[in-house]
Amino acid sequence: MGAAHAEPSWQLLRRGSGLIMSAGKAISVRLPPDLAKELGTLARVEAVNPSELVRAAIQHFIATRRTDPDFKERMRKRLEEDAEMLKRFSEQRP
Repeated sequence: MGAAHAEPSWQLLRRGSGLIMSAGKAISVRLPPDLAKELGTLARVEAVNPSELVRAAIQHFIATRRTDPDFKERMRKRLEEDAEMLKRFSEQRP
């Protein structure tokens, strides 16, 4: 046979990451009809719940940000700005 077939990322996530859960933070996401239809089709083809695909996509998005230097720089700047605002709001004014 040829090269090994890569396992879809959602299967890897399902197996050990704790993303498949019965309890957790529930959020509501509105999707345009065409995107919702595509998600439903992908979920049926992959034989998983659409929520599993959404969780896998979010985890992938977060993982890419953790290794993105530009994102890290934007986050550092945002944290500095937030720290400055916290300092301003914490100061007692007459």
